[in-house]
Amino acid sequence: MINNKIIRKLLLFMPKIIMYWLIMNNCTLVVALFYKAFIIKEKESKSGNKSIIKNYDEITILALNADKFRGDLECLVEAGNFKVLTLGNMWQTILMYAFARTKVGVTEYVNAEAGSIIDKWKNKINIFFEGFISALLKLIKIDCVITVNYRYVEDLIDQNCKVVDKTKLRLLKSNDNL
Repeated sequence: MINNKIIRKLLLFMPKIIMYWLIMNNCTLVVALFYKAFIIKEKESKSGNKSIIKNYDEITILALNADKFRGDLECLVEAGNFKVLTLGNMWQTILMYAFARTKVGVTEYVNAEAGSIIDKWKNKINIFFEGFISALLKLIKIDCVITVNYRYVEDLIDQNCKVVDKTKLRLLKSNDNL
């Protein structure tokens, strides 16, 4: 009886340990494959109408912190020229806090002094995200990345990636024009 409880707790805890290990060891392709398969979801229109004919001119948008948008994503899907992929805040947080084990505020993150613990985290996070975004772009056609705003530390991380070719991918805030 006690062994079953221990095994059950261990089985629930193991995926988190494995994910942190993959992130900390820069296994970006494996993490990107996991996110593509299980985490990143395509936004469906509210009407449920989806064209059978593939529109190759569609702009594919990855919406970060997707649960914070207030109907904007649905409008983009309804317009018909956009394929909207969503990534929730929780999954961005998991990637970040594999490096930064404590809560970090936006101002602390942005204004981190050189050589501080937060600055060291930022460097590790940026190295990981450069590989992760690069791997994700090889797996998924993404034309544009949007986020609600930079109030959340998780949204700041993605803008620091040096791997992104500005001609191929744009990072927009929701108040920018598409």
